[in-house]
Amino acid sequence: MMINATDPEEIRVATLIDGVLFDYDVEFLHNEKIKGNLYKAKVVRVDTSLQAAFVHFGGQKNGFLPLGELPRDMSGDSRRGRIQDVLQRDQEILVQAVREELGSKGAMMTGQVSLAGRYLVITPGNPVNGISRKIEGTDERRHFKQLIDTLDIPED
Repeated sequence: MMINATDPEEIRVATLIDGVLFDYDVEFLHNEKIKGNLYKAKVVRVDTSLQAAFVHFGGQKNGFLPLGELPRDMSGDSRRGRIQDVLQRDQEILVQAVREELGSKGAMMTGQVSLAGRYLVITPGNPVNGISRKIEGTDERRHFKQLIDTLDIPED
């Protein structure tokens, strides 16, 4: 069962399982954070001197995406590559915010996205999916590793 309480400044959500509190989240409406969010962004400018691109993701300022933060399947060996060989203006790319907008600077983005859940961290394009660092016990980690090995995770 979920209980949702909303007031003008915050949203509180509690999840109960068999009458026991399982999860509790609070979100402040005036303080929207983007760190960790995924966006389908559009390249608005490729800066060869910075070896980075500026991407529009819906924020107030364009995000900053350096060459070294592109997915490996896209950039290859980024130490030798050039941003203009990988990205073009108006190209769409999946990005994740790794740092909030600050002052006159836009958010720092990465193309190496990861989806973190309660037990598992999935990184698209990476054949190895990791177990969350929140799982500390050796036996428990081994158990989750065995479960992951039985999953049929598609390549794409």
